[in-house]
Amino acid sequence: MNTHTLEPTTPLITSMKSAQLFMRIIAFVVIFAHTTVIGAPTIDALRSEINRESSDSQQDAETELSATFVTTIEKLALLKQLRVEGKDTDAVLGELSTLKSKIEELNTTVLENFAKVEADIKAKQLPAVILKRHTDMVNHYTTEQQAFLSMLTKETDTGLIASTIRGFNNLIGNNEVTPDDAAGNSVTDDKGKTFSTDDFKRSQQEFDPDNLPTKALQPDKNNKPKETKQKFIQSGLRSSPQIKLAALGDFTFNNLEEAANPLYLAESDEIQLSQEIKDKAAELNYDPVKIYHWVRNNIEWLPSWGAIQDAELTLEAKRGNAMDIASLTISLLRASGIPARYVHGTIDVPVEKFKNWAGGFSTYEAAGNYASSAGIPITSIISGGQVKTMRMEHVWVEAAIDFQPSRGAKNKDADTWVQLDPSFKQYEYQEGLDVVAISGLDMDKLAQDFVNSGTVNEAEGWATGFDSTILQN
Repeated sequence: MNTHTLEPTTPLITSMKSAQLFMRIIAFVVIFAHTTVIGAPTIDALRSEINRESSDSQQDAETELSATFVTTIEKLALLKQLRVEGKDTDAVLGELSTLKSKIEELNTTVLENFAKVEADIKAKQLPAVILKRHTDMVNHYTTEQQAFLSMLTKETDTGLIASTIRGFNNLIGNNEVTPDDAAGNSVTDDKGKTFSTDDFKRSQQEFDPDNLPTKALQPDKNNKPKETKQKFIQSGLRSSPQIKLAALGDFTFNNLEEAANPLYLAESDEIQLSQEIKDKAAELNYDPVKIYHWVRNNIEWLPSWGAIQDAELTLEAKRGNAMDIASLTISLLRASGIPARYVHGTIDVPVEKFKNWAGGFSTYEAAGNYASSAGIPITSIISGGQVKTMRMEHVWVEAAIDFQPSRGAKNKDADTWVQLDPSFKQYEYQEGLDVVAISGLDMDKLAQDFVNSGTVNEAEGWATGFDSTILQN
């Protein structure tokens, strides 16, 4: 099992201010002042421009018409294939005749809805460009719809149906048709115009309030950490590259297995030796001990998974996940002429330490769900009837360092691959400052003074005239 238990580390004091009641009051007052004093005229103007009524019947008719067009094209493609194969087409022709009638019926409703929208635009005296866009859309739709219905009529009118493959080929503009050509989700009329199912699928997706793109991520209980070397290999994660001896710089490491591999001093997509990286390495005196402590004490760990950003961006943002922090650490080490590489494995973290590390959670379930929802393979480990540790996949760093006897303080001749995990740390969470007590502000009086400075019409639902200098002062 590729695991190790992380030992206690020196706490990193981080100021994590908690939300106090007075801060919520201040936020409310400021937002209220902004929206009423500054934003109200703009909001009123926007409402007069975009507040158009849209009935459910309009949306239903357009959605149903779009789906009917798509079904019709699929049936026409099937008709084409059946004719090529010399099979009976009566059933499909019957379905097409029914679909044609449905399209004509729905089209009438849709055009009526378009006319209502146009009337609404004119009644609200919206800018001419909006009316022009609507008119252009209606004209384009009408042209496409008429062309499609014309082709469909020729297919369903028994007096004009081509009863032979040659007649059908002439109808769709082809000289030769093979079974392979006949398959697909598009059809072509006698003028060479092609209609595809994609052309009639609505670009607007149905609104599902329970499936929003911004919804909270859910933990994946099945995304468990890998626990054997074989499982890591099966996932495409292999060991270090083969040894390629080389002489690199004044720092010697040829006597340490694999340390002389040029890849451990090279750049990659995530590991960059930019000028900013080189400057930071120089600022830290190219010292592996200083590099480790600077990254650990200055870069915040985010519980997410995978390479999200490169080393330079992590340096600028001062935060990243384990992979990002490892990339920055490796970049600083390589910029200092010190071979370094990733280590991807599975670790066991004591529950209390994990709750602190993940963000000061009160329960291991909440901390584990938070990490799991961000993609980290993680599971809880029970010992003696209680959850003692959290087992998770993790990424850290190995660096070729002169460890004996100075533990890297004097880096002359590398003798050890030293494991460095700058993303793991413990935080000391402090209470936020009581600004109300410090400032002596009477929040109730401040809020009342601000409300009294303006006019509020509850009956009509508007407010105006508030004196923003009360808050500024």
